[in-house]
Amino acid sequence: MKNRWWVVIQFIMIIAAMGQLTMARGSYLPYLVLFGAGLVALGLNFFISNHNAINAIFLKKTYERNTTVIFAILMTIIVLCANYNLYVNPSGSDNPAIKALYGIIAFLSLGIGTYYATYNIFKMIACHIGRISIYGKKGKMKSWEIFIFCMFSFMVVYSLIMTMGMYPGIVNSDATDQITQTMTGVYSNHHPFYHTLIIKACMDIANIISPANNINFAVSVYSYFSIFCMALAFSLLIMTLVSVGVPRWCIAIIYAFYLLMPYHILFSFAMWKDTPFAALVLIFSLYSYRVFKGIGNSWVNYIVVLLSGTGMCIFRSNGMVAFLLYGLVLLLVYRLKAKKMVAVIAGALFLSIILKFVSLGAMGIEQPDTIEHLSIPAQQIARVITVSNDLTSSERSVLSEVVDIERVPETYVSYTSDPIKYLVRESGNQTRIKESAFIFAGTYLTIGIRHPFLYTQALIDETVGFWDSGYLEWKYYYSEVAENSLGIRQVSKVPGFNKVINAYANMYTHIPILNLCICIGFNFWLCLVALYTAIIRKDRGAIMMSIPVLAIIATLLVSTPVYAEFRYIYSMFTCLPLILVSAFFTIRKEPGGTG
Repeated sequence: MKNRWWVVIQFIMIIAAMGQLTMARGSYLPYLVLFGAGLVALGLNFFISNHNAINAIFLKKTYERNTTVIFAILMTIIVLCANYNLYVNPSGSDNPAIKALYGIIAFLSLGIGTYYATYNIFKMIACHIGRISIYGKKGKMKSWEIFIFCMFSFMVVYSLIMTMGMYPGIVNSDATDQITQTMTGVYSNHHPFYHTLIIKACMDIANIISPANNINFAVSVYSYFSIFCMALAFSLLIMTLVSVGVPRWCIAIIYAFYLLMPYHILFSFAMWKDTPFAALVLIFSLYSYRVFKGIGNSWVNYIVVLLSGTGMCIFRSNGMVAFLLYGLVLLLVYRLKAKKMVAVIAGALFLSIILKFVSLGAMGIEQPDTIEHLSIPAQQIARVITVSNDLTSSERSVLSEVVDIERVPETYVSYTSDPIKYLVRESGNQTRIKESAFIFAGTYLTIGIRHPFLYTQALIDETVGFWDSGYLEWKYYYSEVAENSLGIRQVSKVPGFNKVINAYANMYTHIPILNLCICIGFNFWLCLVALYTAIIRKDRGAIMMSIPVLAIIATLLVSTPVYAEFRYIYSMFTCLPLILVSAFFTIRKEPGGTG
């Protein structure tokens, strides 16, 4: 009877939290799915636990119980932080005392309800992991035949869509800047230099094939090359999963995911760094998995890990930091039992440093400016100036060297740092930040000590789209060619086909159930579920599959210029099938891995 009443209390708290979140600033559907799953898990944990036998076993396992509590607390912190407006400024009364009481009640009900919903979900996974795992059985499918089929179909579908409706591809303003660099010979690493070199190589090949200097044709050569790279990455993953016996139904879902999701289609021929970076993250994760599980030729696996890892580091400004975080987690998870893998990771970091700093320095290639890496500190200080404006004379003196303080309140936008970064660039004095790094760091800390809550709010508002629910007001895809003076013009060779593709992509914004496919935060939660499952199963190889994506998100928490830019985390969507399958898939007889 006592247990029944405890279940009723949990049920009430979960429902109360669901009610509060109808006023959440993020998309409600991911919350509905999360808390709905929590209610289902609560019922399953109570009614289908073999008369509490499974529950008794779970309670005796300290490792599983503690892990479940930690992940439930993590999810509770995520929901509470993302929705601080619900309890910091609750509606219902202007009386300060009553408002404070409302805030406390809202905080407690939201926190407790979220905790019980997520705790029951994680507990259900821990108690029934054997029932929800996928057990592989080698079928008649030959992995190389599947690879050829996938490569061909991906390339044909992506190429036809681009050629018929969006020729010569998708080009944003960053890409036009990179194309201009290839023409002028004046290069910068603000956009990855090595990606710019690939663009140049494609344009040179185009000029050899068609010496008429047709800029649209030159861009299309890059688009076809990009399509090839994405098809290769996706096909390698499917080939590997087939080789270890992942069931056909699972392979079919993954194949359809890569073939039909609008972001995979449109990003495959988009000329920006995020597409090759996402392909490199997937290939790196995949071949790491092959190393850990002893799949295929070990030397080939190590070489691909080395090359793709190096690519990760040089194709995005935050790639090297994310890669370093991966290396640290690898040491934590495997300790000294993965010496070869550690050596390969160290080798990739060494190569990256040579390529990114030594080589570019020798060639005189300009690195990104200082403020580009300081989005979060800039937003936090701007928040304090805008809301409180109580800088001391010394703080004002330091900051006025690099920014017009009087213009900060009218410039500050909570969800993007670009306006503040542009304001700093107007001063033309960013070298002072490097020259007096300790002084600026001290100023940042002293302001933060006085205003920890404003700093926290600024951090949340600038990053919330990457870890909470979904924020659909920020367009998740780009399908045009930006205005340019280079002569690049997008052409729809089949009248109206461009509109059809855009309408298909927009369906995922306007149809609620499809929203889940593009909600960054919701898919981040799936990665956390996969990580939890891998930890509970004590599958170290599966644990490491979530780490590259989680490391990238961690770097965005300290450097993102926009709160919910889909392309910044597109790598999560390329890796999601691998992350989920590795967590829930069990190789019946694990090969002698070298991880």
